Amino acid sequence: MGLKQNPEHRLLWMAAGSLCLNLTYVFYNGLLGVTYQSLWFVTLCMYYGVLSFMRFIAVVCGLTWWRSETADGLAAVLCGCLLTILSFVLMGAQYLSWVRNRAAVYDEILMITIAAYTFYKLTWTIIRVFRKQKRLLFQVIGNISLAEAAVSVLTLQRSMIASFGAMGQETARLMNGLTGVGVCLFAGGLGVRMIQKGIGIRRKLNGKIKIC
Repeated sequence: MGLKQNPEHRLLWMAAGSLCLNLTYVFYNGLLGVTYQSLWFVTLCMYYGVLSFMRFIAVVCGLTWWRSETADGLAAVLCGCLLTILSFVLMGAQYLSWVRNRAAVYDEILMITIAAYTFYKLTWTIIRVFRKQKRLLFQVIGNISLAEAAVSVLTLQRSMIASFGAMGQETARLMNGLTGVGVCLFAGGLGVRMIQKGIGIRRKLNGKIKIC
């Protein structure tokens, strides 16, 4: 069956593609962190490392021979814990950005292009997340993508403020700080929710086993 006829296979292939991209960023930022002894690049390496590990778990649990509610519940608990850890990694990155007032600066055309892509990515992710998914594993994959999209919006906001310089430095730092805290709490909340769903599935399955 082709990818168009099987949306589950399509989502797994997309998750695998995102995993490969995340791994590329892990090695890239890790190399820069070691070369320049930069805590900023090390933090980015950790961020993409956690993302990669979550997607690896989701892809492995999505394999045909592992397809079961038990595997989905395990993936939800593990990825939920990792997403909660990721929120603390994001807090570290947010603190470094806030203290150093660090953001990438682009020219106007490139900035508009990045903004268009980011909003497209966010919109597409939201549509996919809120589309009813019967299988818990694909809710997990959607939540991972949603957390990553939220971080992309934060990064976009920082770059737009730095590139266009439309507000004062203190106001910009305040806005970036508040948005950063919101993104960290959002990612942590998604992680806790995934853990609750995973535990719920496992309890339900244990109940079925006891009844039998």
